[in-house]
Amino acid sequence: MQKQEYSYLRPLKAERLGEIRDSYQDISGHLQVREYEHCTLIPLGQIPGQSEVNDPNIVVTDCDYCARLDLHTGALILSGNVLYGGYLRRHWGHFIVDTTERLWPLFNGNNALNVDAILFFAEDARITDLKGNFEEFFTILGIKDKVKICHDKVSVEHLFVPDTAFEHPKIYSKEFYSVFDALRCKCGVAGRCLNENKKLFLTRSQLPHAEKFDINIKELDRLFADNGFELIAPEKLSLREFVDKVSDAKCVASISGTLAHNFLFCNKESEFIIVERTAANNEYQVGLNLIMGIRPTYIDAFRIPLPQSAVDPFHLFSKTEQMVAFIRDKGWIDNDTFPADLNARARELRQFMRIRRSRIAYEMRFFEWELREAICIAEACSESQRYYEPWIVGKKPLHFSDTFRRPFIRNLAKQMFLRVKGWLSCLLKR
Repeated sequence: MQKQEYSYLRPLKAERLGEIRDSYQDISGHLQVREYEHCTLIPLGQIPGQSEVNDPNIVVTDCDYCARLDLHTGALILSGNVLYGGYLRRHWGHFIVDTTERLWPLFNGNNALNVDAILFFAEDARITDLKGNFEEFFTILGIKDKVKICHDKVSVEHLFVPDTAFEHPKIYSKEFYSVFDALRCKCGVAGRCLNENKKLFLTRSQLPHAEKFDINIKELDRLFADNGFELIAPEKLSLREFVDKVSDAKCVASISGTLAHNFLFCNKESEFIIVERTAANNEYQVGLNLIMGIRPTYIDAFRIPLPQSAVDPFHLFSKTEQMVAFIRDKGWIDNDTFPADLNARARELRQFMRIRRSRIAYEMRFFEWELREAICIAEACSESQRYYEPWIVGKKPLHFSDTFRRPFIRNLAKQMFLRVKGWLSCLLKR
């Protein structure tokens, strides 16, 4: 583990991230493709825990999306050679890491598999065709016309079922990257030299309602802009435009999550920075880093005054100790970003609490799959509660109505008692 890679994370989170990295197994060169004649695939949807069950008749994709393999044919038949691609996911991050994990045989160099169709089951009924960058992804690769999206069982004349090339947080392979390597080649960007003066920051600030739900997002943008980064919003670009844009960047920085998964389209020789927005580590990202052979610098740049899930649609960016250390070590300019006076702290805490209640009511939002990250969430909450202590413990009212609530009244009474006690002590000494 390189020190710089994890040194700007909170200590327990950094330790956990190292454990995730060590849990991955490289299966490059050991993937196989199974073949079946005249069979039927039946979509079963998501069955949690199915990946732990060894059932040869169940084909499992990452996130436990399953299909049953029936060695008999029915009415609807896809003729010719058909590759099973898994499930078509409608979330871009899951699309590029889950929907692509069985496509590797099509881009396996001289041994590339030639098929007549690529069968995907739709994640849900809303997916009926390909649009936007989802469509462009397959178009650039030259396989769009072969994609068949199905919602019900389908019989196949000759079926190929490749092994999954990536499953978080278990296995990864170089075969998985062959799809993205092929896409970059078809975009004409392979082999480009890096532009030493080009630095990009992949921002969330242009997403709908971003300023409302991503607290201090403009401050984060300003920090990177002040230090020579061009701000880009990938959702505003076509896929080809994005690939061209990032292909020669000396440094690519991104907020964690789906945005950072887009590193798959970047030049592997670039420097990478990930601005963390959640307490739980992103296991997908660790695997993608291993696939690409990159070591991004992670920065904890958020606070969570109360526990929240990594999938919650709101975030509180802040100049943490880790961000301060990163700015100092890099010699970056900091034009008073993220004001930290008491008024600013109270203002952002009020906004966080208001958004949290409006979005998830009183839920703790601690999902079962996040149990592995419990210590990281507790660590972030503990630090955040120290930062916002006057309002969290009731020493200061966060809202005017708080002045009439028991914790604040109790704290106020205690403070007054201590003051009176001090005055009496001084009087008695005289």
